[in-house]
Order: sequence, then structure tokens, then C-alpha cells
Amino acid sequence: MKRILVLNTAWLVAERVVRFASSVLVMAVLARYLGPTRFGALNYAATCVSLLTPLLAMGMNRTLVREFVTDRDGAAALLLVAVRASILLALLLVTGLMGVIALAGDGSVLVATLIAVSAVSLLLQAFEPLELWYQSLGQNRVPALVKAGSLLLTSVLKLALVFAEAPVVAFAWASVLELGINAATLSFLYRGTGPGLGLRAQFATFRRRLAECWPEIVAGTGLSLCLRLDQIVLEATRGLAVVGVYAAGTRLSDVWYFVPAAIVASYYPLLVEHRAKDPARYAALTRQMFRIVAASSVVIIVATWLLADLLVGLVFGAKYDGAAWVLRLHVLGLLAMGFGVASGAWIFAESRARLSMWRTLAGVVVCLAGNAWLTPAFGMAGAALATVLSLYAAYYFFDLVPTSMRHLFLIKSDALHPARLLAVGHALLADARTGFSRARARRSSPDA
Repeated sequence: MKRILVLNTAWLVAERVVRFASSVLVMAVLARYLGPTRFGALNYAATCVSLLTPLLAMGMNRTLVREFVTDRDGAAALLLVAVRASILLALLLVTGLMGVIALAGDGSVLVATLIAVSAVSLLLQAFEPLELWYQSLGQNRVPALVKAGSLLLTSVLKLALVFAEAPVVAFAWASVLELGINAATLSFLYRGTGPGLGLRAQFATFRRRLAECWPEIVAGTGLSLCLRLDQIVLEATRGLAVVGVYAAGTRLSDVWYFVPAAIVASYYPLLVEHRAKDPARYAALTRQMFRIVAASSVVIIVATWLLADLLVGLVFGAKYDGAAWVLRLHVLGLLAMGFGVASGAWIFAESRARLSMWRTLAGVVVCLAGNAWLTPAFGMAGAALATVLSLYAAYYFFDLVPTSMRHLFLIKSDALHPARLLAVGHALLADARTGFSRARARRSSPDA
């Protein structure tokens, strides 16, 4: 079982490492080519569209994984309905967004065009339930390889567009193309290996599951607001150039969110599997998950604080000097985000989706208050602090409120104990050394 966890996490981390390396390279070239104002416009448009993404997911990501694990016979029908419903909802969201753009015709033509192009990505994200199917099977390598391949292709395309001195809209289309390649490839692979998409679906099953997930829709939308409201307020109060510098810092911070997400994605199917049949193992897996998330987040935060000036200077150049402190402040939220993703897995394994809604709403309240006061007063630093405070309010301190979650606060706090952090680090290094030793032994074996 431990080997399965390591392999699944390794595939997810490998895909994200490729994404990290490609993203940093492309960001470095793109930000320097576009400059803060146009780079800010591109990120602002993506931010506006990303606020709708949780609505498209309908809060069913973890529910779908849970159903795929526990009910293999009905999984194909549920997957079919989820994809079709997502496509229909995406069409409605894109139509509504286009209507808003048309009504707000007195704004920037460039920003409106970028938002319209980015909105096409919603249609392609409707196929993401296919990725969840492979996740439930423990075959994370399939979507990881697909996403890494599409990212590399579109990264090369973006670099070519820079050398061709293409307009900023072309880069928005390149990002849409990446999602299109993902959707087309996963659909093709699923038709060859998974249950047929032509099976007649039972809409009642999906409707029942959707009724369970409405709190997660609220929670997902609230989280998106906590993470993205800062750029909306900055654009309104400081302009696109400031958004560009701020986005440079947050993009370097956001790329690390894959670490806790990959860890939790590998643990979640096992939590669902062991919750009923082996409570002791379930509790041990929960503690282990939080400790690994905490240790990895602390290492990344410390390294980022030490290297922030160097990273921003190398990637973005002198025009983005202010992004270094944005990066230092914003990356502090990584620990809270990791705790949020990990406790979200527990919440859904326990089928207590309303807790997710209430804790995120608490974060939204802090986010709104912080952006109303800190962002206008302190600019980029205030916006970063407002985001970080909202994440800790939602994913750490809220655990003290409901009785059913107070043990999670204790587990999280225990995971932050220096002795725990050192023990987890030592164990991970030992596992890594063992893995390298076995690989070296296989290569030197005469039968290899």
C-alpha cells in the first residue's frame, strides 16, 4: 500500500514538476516580452474566468472519486452524466459571461477580448471528470503524462509566439489550446480503456449526488474568491501594471500548491476505502497525510523566503522588483492551503460537505474585510496579506468552532511540532535513499 501511495504521488508530482519548470521558463520570457501592463491584463482576464471554475465543477470532484471507488458498476453512468452536465453548464456560463462583457462595453477592449478568449477554456474543462476516473483507479500516470505532454507542446508554442512578436491575445489562445489537447486525449484514451460513454445514464443518480454537493459549490466558489479577489481589487484601485507585478509574485507562489494537492489526491481513495473496514488504519493515514503536507509546506516556505529576490530577479527582471515581497507574503498561505486540501479529504470521506461550506464562508468574510481595508491602504502587500489571513481563518482556526473538527485542529497543530517535522523529513529522506539504492541495484543486476 505504501508503494502505491508513493507511486501515485510521484506521478502527480512529476507532472507538476514538469509544469513548474515549463511555467517558470514561459513566464520568464512572456513577462519580459509583454511588460507589467499587458502581463497584468492577461492574468486579470484569467482571474475573472477562474472565478467561474468552481461552478463548473459543481462541487462533485471528491464525490465522483468516492463513487468511482465504492460503486464500480454504476461509475460509467455517473461519469457520463457528469461530463454532459458540465458541458451544458459551461455553455451557460460562457453565454452569461459574454453577455456581461457586452453590457460592460465601456471598459478596455483588450481586457474584454482576453476574457472572452479565456472563457472558451470553461468548455474544455468540462471533461475533467475523466481525470478523476483515472485518479480513482490509482492510475495517476495517465492524466499526468497527458497534461505534461500538452503543457510542453503549448510551452514551445508560446515561446515561438514571443519570437514572432505575437499580440497578447495569441497567448490566451495558446492556454486554451493546452486544455483542448488534454480534453481530446483523455476522451480518446477513456473510450479505449474505460466503460463505454454510450451507456444510458441514470440522471436521478447524478441529481441525488448533486444535491449532496451544493455546499461544496459554495465552498469552491468561496475559495476562488479568497484566492482571486485580490487581483480584482488591485486592478480597480491601482491599475493593470500593478496587477502585472503582483501576478508575477503570486504565480511563483501558486505553482507550489501542487505539492499538497498531489499528496492528498493519492491518500484520498485510501481514506475512502479504509474508513468503514479499518478505522485504526483510517486514523493513521489521516495523521500521516497531515504530517507530510505540513513538512513539505514548511520546507517550501523557508526556501522561498530565502530565495525570493533571486527567483524574481532571474525569472522576471528589474521591472518586477516589487514581486519579491509579494512572493514572500503570499507563499505563507501554502501551509493553510495544504491543511485545507487535506481536511477537505477528511470532510468528504466523512460525508460532511456542509462543514466545507461554512469554513470557506468564514474565510470569505475575512477576505472581503481584508481586501476592503488592507489592499487600498497597502497595495500589493495588503492584497497578499488579505489572501493569507483568509486561508488561515478558513482552514486552520475554523476547526476550533465545530466540535466535530476540533480533533483536526489538534492533528494540524501536532503536525507543526518541530519534532514531527524533523521525523517526517527523516522518513522521507530514508525512503528516497532506499528507492535510489533499489534502482541502482536493479541497474547493476546481471538480469537487468
